[in-house]
Amino acid sequence: MSNVVDLDEPAEQPKKMSRAAFQTLVRDFAKADKVLYTRHAVRDHPERKITTTMIRNCLLKGTVIVDPVIDMHGNWKAEVYRHGAGQELTVPVAILWRQHVLVITAF
Repeated sequence: MSNVVDLDEPAEQPKKMSRAAFQTLVRDFAKADKVLYTRHAVRDHPERKITTTMIRNCLLKGTVIVDPVIDMHGNWKAEVYRHGAGQELTVPVAILWRQHVLVITAF
C-alpha cells in the first residue's frame, strides 16, 4: 500500500473531535489493517474468548458510545460497541494520530 497523505486530514491532532469523526477514523484504520494491540489486550483475548476477527468487526461496524477524550498519552480515546450474532463487545481504543488505532482491551 502506498503512503498517500489525505490533504483534508489535518497534520496535527484536532483540539475537538465528535463521535462521528472518531468512528470514521477508526473504520478507516481498520479497513487499512492499521490496528495495533496492547499486551494486555493480546494476553486477555483467549481467556475471554474474543478473537481479533470479532474486534476488527466491532471496529468496522460498531458505534462509538462515549465522547472521545484525550488520554494521558495525548491520544484521542473512546469506546466502540457492537452487538452482533448474539454477542456484545466493547473495545476501548486510542488513535495514534495519522498512524494506527490501538486496541487497549476488549470485553
